[in-house]
Amino acid sequence: MLNEAINILVLDDEKDLTEAIGLFLRDLPNASVIETERPSEAFAVLEKTEIDIAIVDIRLPEMNGLEVLNTIKEKFPKTEVIMISAHGDMDIVVECMRKGAFDYFSKPFMLKSLQGAVERTRKYVEIKKQLAATEIKLKRIHENLDSRFQVQLSGKSKVISEIQSWINRIASFDNQAVLITGETGTGKEVVAAQIHARSERAMNPFLALNCTAVPEQLFESEMFGYRKGAFSGAETDKPGWFELADKGTLFLDEIGDIPLLMQSKLLRAIEEKKIWKLGASAPIDIDVRIIAATNRPLAEMIKKGTFREDLYYRINLFELKLPSLRERKEDIPMLIDEFIAEFAVNLRKKVTSIDPRVYDVLSNYSFPGNIRQLRNLIERAVIISNSDVLNMTHFGHIATEMPQNEETIQSQFSNNLNLLLNEKNLILKALEKSKGNKSKAAALLGITPQSLLRRIEKLKI
Repeated sequence: MLNEAINILVLDDEKDLTEAIGLFLRDLPNASVIETERPSEAFAVLEKTEIDIAIVDIRLPEMNGLEVLNTIKEKFPKTEVIMISAHGDMDIVVECMRKGAFDYFSKPFMLKSLQGAVERTRKYVEIKKQLAATEIKLKRIHENLDSRFQVQLSGKSKVISEIQSWINRIASFDNQAVLITGETGTGKEVVAAQIHARSERAMNPFLALNCTAVPEQLFESEMFGYRKGAFSGAETDKPGWFELADKGTLFLDEIGDIPLLMQSKLLRAIEEKKIWKLGASAPIDIDVRIIAATNRPLAEMIKKGTFREDLYYRINLFELKLPSLRERKEDIPMLIDEFIAEFAVNLRKKVTSIDPRVYDVLSNYSFPGNIRQLRNLIERAVIISNSDVLNMTHFGHIATEMPQNEETIQSQFSNNLNLLLNEKNLILKALEKSKGNKSKAAALLGITPQSLLRRIEKLKI
């Protein structure tokens, strides 16, 4: 059954015939027909409108049908051409077929001949569109086979174990909307990607859109797409995010930043499972799972009138609240080890261990940027490291932000009587206080600079 909207151009200098063809074709499902009598008029239409099928007479003013065909194939290759031939035109028809015409029918013609030629061509056009859409989806799937689907929400804390359990349960219901909340850098996109990867939609696209990156004036064209000629500069059809994510998952990050007017358009698309492309004459059915995320207090925004309550309930069938890193400090050492292993490989650095004091200091840091900040810190430390051991000199800027007093300093040594480790920690502390100046550090430690250098080399600091 042919249901896709289709644009048909008829070019024939016999006005009565053109009108008769147009009248017949308008009865076809979702068919839009434009009638022209001269090639110049037809080309003007093709410049402004995405034409799927052009029906072209061979004998025309200004130029013949073969020349029109050549121009269409050169300038508008997506348009398929059906030739209208008269008695004695068969040699030209054969040449037209060689040049790329898809079909033809002869004058005088029966309506069945016209209908057959149009339906054959229409099926081909729709198959081409499906193949083009499939190629785009396959490209997206290929792009998605990256680290997002390999990265897990790491941790052994109770709260992370519960979230991992919820990810598995939510993934089994692959049509329901999910709202992921939490501070910036807590791993909201990682969780969204894992829900998608474990669902029945896993072989279809997972598209992540940061809503703050979409200007309000471009919201509809970006979300829903547009048809050629919908506005100045719309030279070709463009699919929107919903269409590209069809049969897959659309992750809307920072949904709380969408302007109020645009929220109503988003709500309509989610509720009706249809989108209207700008300039389109009919809606498009879409099958997309919505996973939204925000670090903003949507409940408070509803009270202030800056976020729609109906949209909130539509996207909030399941809510996953991700904890900050300071709420699961017991996971920090595991995350440190994972990031060191990752960056040591990626950056080709021989980092094999870490000073125990780094674990203590980082585990007591507030991490306002959460996992993202920790990850960046480890990456920077691996980059600047010149040894196989990471120590506090590689995190100096963090150490200066940590509140320190004598009790805190003493506690770092009181529970560990290992002489070498404590010696190493004292040297590191002296280097921190002297901002890396080895002469000053030696003075603080009551030893000569040469002695300090020997100890640094011995302890691989």
